[in-house]
Amino acid sequence: MVTGDFVAVQDADLEYDPRDLRRLVEPLREGIADVVFGSRFRSSSVSRVLFFWHYAGNRILTLLSNMFTDLNLTDMETGYKVFRRELIQELELREDRFGFEPEVVAKLARKRPRIYETGISYRGRTYEEGKKIGWKDGVRAVYCIFRYGAHHAAWPMQLITYLVIGSLSAVVNLILFALALRVGSSILVAAPTAFVLAAAFNYLACVLLLFRHKARWGSVTEVFIYLVVVAAVGVADLVITEGLVAAGLQPLIAKGAAAAACFMFNFLGRKFFVFPEPSAGAWRPSIG
Repeated sequence: MVTGDFVAVQDADLEYDPRDLRRLVEPLREGIADVVFGSRFRSSSVSRVLFFWHYAGNRILTLLSNMFTDLNLTDMETGYKVFRRELIQELELREDRFGFEPEVVAKLARKRPRIYETGISYRGRTYEEGKKIGWKDGVRAVYCIFRYGAHHAAWPMQLITYLVIGSLSAVVNLILFALALRVGSSILVAAPTAFVLAAAFNYLACVLLLFRHKARWGSVTEVFIYLVVVAAVGVADLVITEGLVAAGLQPLIAKGAAAAACFMFNFLGRKFFVFPEPSAGAWRPSIG
């Protein structure tokens, strides 16, 4: 049980100097910050020179995280952070290892606290000295950036994320459509069958990644809204496909054009009708 005013997180291998803690706590004591991150990439007293690709990876992960959270951190993956106690206690955290940093940053960004950075010293270890991080940790960090950040990201980033999901769904749609045609199905059967199965894939990916915490199946109305959106896009998909085939295009090309035309409709329907969620206000310390 934490009872103090502030909570500090520091890696246990002493790559970060405990004496820098005073520097991190100062903005909280002054009342100007709710969270302070120690950055290895801001000016500090001393930093050990080590691996270029670790540096590049940290920069890329920080950039990707910032794109989803709309923050301008310089070192998202830092192992040195100080929080106001009541703020960190409000966060429901799940990750350990290197997924913790993108998760806590994404969930902090959602609450919009006052976040500050300060330069810290860094004496990194080599693998011979016991360093454990590997490429799998980088992959996990990318996954966590999407998992915890995409559903509250700004429009452009949500659209890009849905473009990835939609592109995969379109590939599934085309493959199933081609297979149905190969076994002798008509376009009237192949197009809606492929669409429904691809829509199921799309929905699962949206729930697991993009709109992870926005699915609300508490009433018949919500299920009905989802089915209406899917049906509307499905009808548009079929009409466009048949119209382009009638105009002389090859079936696969027509199907691809229909999938592209329905992409934005799909995204808007899911964002505003299927998975709506009000925006949270800025976090303020509780007054007891």
